[in-house]
Amino acid sequence: TSSCPPNQPWVSYACGICNPAINHIYTTGRVEGKSDFSFKFGYIEARIKLSDLKRTIPAFWTFNAFPDPYNEIDIFEMTPGMNPNDCDNGNQTGVIAHNKNIMTSNIHLSANGLGCNEPYFKPTYINDYTQWHTYAIEWSPSKMIWYVDNSVVRIALNPGIIYPQSVIFSIPPLDSIALLNNLFLPVHMLVDYVKVYQKQEDCANLINVCNYNFATHDNQVKNSITIGDNGCNNSVAVGSNTTIRASEFITLNGEVTLPLGSEFYADANGECATALDMRCSQIFNPCFFIFSNYDNQVKQLIALGGNNCTINITSSSNLTLQATESITLDAGVTIMPQSGKSVVVEIKNCPQ
Repeated sequence: TSSCPPNQPWVSYACGICNPAINHIYTTGRVEGKSDFSFKFGYIEARIKLSDLKRTIPAFWTFNAFPDPYNEIDIFEMTPGMNPNDCDNGNQTGVIAHNKNIMTSNIHLSANGLGCNEPYFKPTYINDYTQWHTYAIEWSPSKMIWYVDNSVVRIALNPGIIYPQSVIFSIPPLDSIALLNNLFLPVHMLVDYVKVYQKQEDCANLINVCNYNFATHDNQVKNSITIGDNGCNNSVAVGSNTTIRASEFITLNGEVTLPLGSEFYADANGECATALDMRCSQIFNPCFFIFSNYDNQVKQLIALGGNNCTINITSSSNLTLQATESITLDAGVTIMPQSGKSVVVEIKNCPQ
């Protein structure tokens, strides 16, 4: 038997409760990067091999608890019973078996997520995850790109994950361990390596030239890039792999030639916009949220309710839901100010 670890950060996980007063017949664990190794934006990759994990949810993810609680990026979760129709049918936790050719990815914003019901939850077909594969994500202020074995499997706009994240590997149990089969234990997550890269920034400089030598490009993020004009001719070398990145914009004018066999990638990603009030770019749409933790900051948009979510907007403090673009309160939302307190819903400009 096993006891709950001392000073644990959470007493509940995936609807399972660790009661320190009793012993438990199963134990699991996780590996988490040290707090001083958290990173903000970049590329993270790991080579991983999984067991056929009955009623467990192996996960490769990142997490931030401050200043916005529960910001999380799921690079993968291998969810039991998952197929592309399970979210619609409500079957996420209804069966025991895994589909070894399905991974799920997700983005959690400022809330303890409910998986299937969240708007950024997505299942993806992959090859058998009990074999070795590389899993990765590229995270920038503007978007997130998921990779499996160096191939893009998903692209999503970044809805507001802007704070440093810690890297985590874990195998939590499903919501109930009643159907765990001892014949399949122990189960493992084997991690061959983890790599984290961050872009080099040259945000004070911009490129604005007629003819550009792509072979000498330094791959740093510029403020902006403008290449070419009338009478200018630009081309990349045959067989080359060229990437240019800028924070504000990239403009290619005139004639630019990409020969057969070459690769060219241009990315405008907002990487240098550190002076902006990034909270005004956040999209806030949890499926469940405890509003005593709400920060009252201005968001880009707020969308609550719908998708079988239940939101009770109440707190012992005054609440102000503010957004610059839109606020949507859908089915399942209840506003219940406590005695002497208020809930204000307001569209306003981002404060300077």
